[in-house]
Amino acid sequence: MKIRTIAAIAISQCLCTIISAQKLADANWVGGFEEYPHVAGYANYIIRFQPSGVMVDTLDFGVKIESTVASISDSSGQLLFFSNGCVLADANGQILDNGEGINPGPMHDWVCDKTGYILQKGAMILPMPGSPNLFYLLHLGAEYIKPTVLNLGPFYYTIIDETSKSVVSKNNILLNGKLEAFSVVRHGNGRDWWILVPEWGTDKIQTFLFEAGGISAHNVQATSISMNGKRLGATTFSLDGSRYARFHADQGVFIADFDRCSGLLENFKFFPTPFPLLLGGGVAFSPNSQKIYAASQSAFYEIDLVSTLPAWDTLFYLYDNYTWGTTLHQMQYGPDSKIYLNTHSRADYLNALTFSGTGAIPSFQFKSLPLRVKNARSLPHFPNFRLFDLPNSPCDTLGINTPVSASEPIEKEPMGLTLYPNPATNQVSLAFDPSWTSSGEVQYQIFNAFGSRLRTGEVPKGADSQQVGLNGLPSGVYFFQVTQMGKTLGTATLVISQR
Repeated sequence: MKIRTIAAIAISQCLCTIISAQKLADANWVGGFEEYPHVAGYANYIIRFQPSGVMVDTLDFGVKIESTVASISDSSGQLLFFSNGCVLADANGQILDNGEGINPGPMHDWVCDKTGYILQKGAMILPMPGSPNLFYLLHLGAEYIKPTVLNLGPFYYTIIDETSKSVVSKNNILLNGKLEAFSVVRHGNGRDWWILVPEWGTDKIQTFLFEAGGISAHNVQATSISMNGKRLGATTFSLDGSRYARFHADQGVFIADFDRCSGLLENFKFFPTPFPLLLGGGVAFSPNSQKIYAASQSAFYEIDLVSTLPAWDTLFYLYDNYTWGTTLHQMQYGPDSKIYLNTHSRADYLNALTFSGTGAIPSFQFKSLPLRVKNARSLPHFPNFRLFDLPNSPCDTLGINTPVSASEPIEKEPMGLTLYPNPATNQVSLAFDPSWTSSGEVQYQIFNAFGSRLRTGEVPKGADSQQVGLNGLPSGVYFFQVTQMGKTLGTATLVISQR
């Protein structure tokens, strides 16, 4: 009984460690179109969202990113992998083993060597629930039927192994047919993910569940609202996961409530556009989920969803203070709680919407984020990594508690327990808050997945790190615990890889 109790505590600590790590998963945004290699203004860039502010660095990855881009970062906010929809690369721009040939077919053969893949919001990288070293790239393929008609599909997944820095399985088809942009939101249990993929030209939305065993089809919902816009649309979830939107600039916006336990959409509403909007296509909810924003080429529109008579309302026109070349397009929340927007053409900046309060009218910041090199319509695709469990719901069964509010930006946190390298082989270094040893030594313990204590040791007073040997421990998942006088100061998960 004692072993089971310890095991339960260890597993709970493991879940909390993994979940806490995901708060920084969107800390790095990669982009940049190397149309003319080694020419000023054409290179890759990385946007780093840090507690001290937003930093932009230019890089010479040599990876062309035209529209499709996805990235994922580790628990310390360091870039792990990124993709341009054609290849998967590590933080140094090196192609992963078996990382080429993403999105196979005529479109890949046509664009990948020239520009990178061409679907905005066409890819996303997610951590696999329950497996700290596996990541899934979700990605949409595409094909041209006519010079002006672009069909989306199939919908694929590709599996990345962080330990070996390799792609272990790729281009697995989840869904065929004519599709639209997908969106992802956290399951109410705080660990798993819901994936929604609309069918183009129908009223159906396909729902998948991504859990510890992988991705499986969950249900298909008919919404009574068919959408077949001539231009690519957009979909999104509110930051708290309670609402879902599907938008076509030349048709309107479909909005529904979303049940994060069942994965079902409810209370369907459709607001047709009062007139066909030009280009655009971006859509986002306000931080409090009570308003929806939609972008056309040159104007922002808002619908107040809690009004007695919700209707389209123009927030502002760019032409009121227009700068040549500025257009409005796709939207993505940043870790700093701003909504960033790309443009239809190449530009060396991102625009942004900022909020002075959760219910306030957003202000538009032209050239909010200078990039110094060209962005070619790319904008990463992320879920809200700071949203976790749904408290007091029937599916909140894993003991995972939301560490911050759904819309809270990254804040500087006290240093906890960090293990590196991780995965490790023969030894691992512990690093932790120096205050832990200011009054005396601390103790560390290593447990296996069954709760058995395998190693113990001490870190002397005044130290903030310690090396621990791992010889004799087989490959697998282990749990570190640091205590002082019986009080737990920190926990972390360690993966020991094959020697």
